[in-house]
Amino acid sequence: MKIAVTGSHGIGKTTLVNNIYDYYSELLYGEYGLSPVGTRLEESARIVAMDLKLHTLSDIFTWEKSRVEYFQWLCAMRQVTNEYDAVGRFISDRSLVDVLAYTEYYRCSWAMRDAMFRLTQEHVKTYDILFYAPVPQQFEDSDREDGFRLSDSASTKTVDAIISRWLSSLGFPCVQLPSDRDAWLAFCCGEIDVLERTL
Repeated sequence: MKIAVTGSHGIGKTTLVNNIYDYYSELLYGEYGLSPVGTRLEESARIVAMDLKLHTLSDIFTWEKSRVEYFQWLCAMRQVTNEYDAVGRFISDRSLVDVLAYTEYYRCSWAMRDAMFRLTQEHVKTYDILFYAPVPQQFEDSDREDGFRLSDSASTKTVDAIISRWLSSLGFPCVQLPSDRDAWLAFCCGEIDVLERTL
């Protein structure tokens, strides 16, 4: 099963994915004991940033536009490669929808956004389920500080609005998580269990 979670930075997507992965890792599934969530994918943007020796994502604002676009393409290609390498069974706390949103947030060219939109529009069709995590009710800045990602609530809400708009434009069905973050794990596991019975 191919599962991705999309949503703004610092709202708890990685924690959610880790909790889902841990939940299913403790259960035995199927004849071969395979979990429906498969491999937990690494954060592609963080890996690319580390490869480029970035200390924080806010450094991107000091770059010229072509370098920002290069970074976003690297993130997209890393995400797609990681998903294909997982051979059809993965859970990821990112999707190409996130990369698409950040091409807008970082003010990449219209040509770049259009190309990323077309790539994303085709690629999201490969997901069995795409969860959209909105900014939760319990959202607090103190939950999000990790010294790497953008950490102001304004950027989080801006990216959330961009993702929401792109999800509408993509025309791909996604499952929106409840506004209560404490309900996310049970909600996602319920959706995954239902989907697993239909595959």
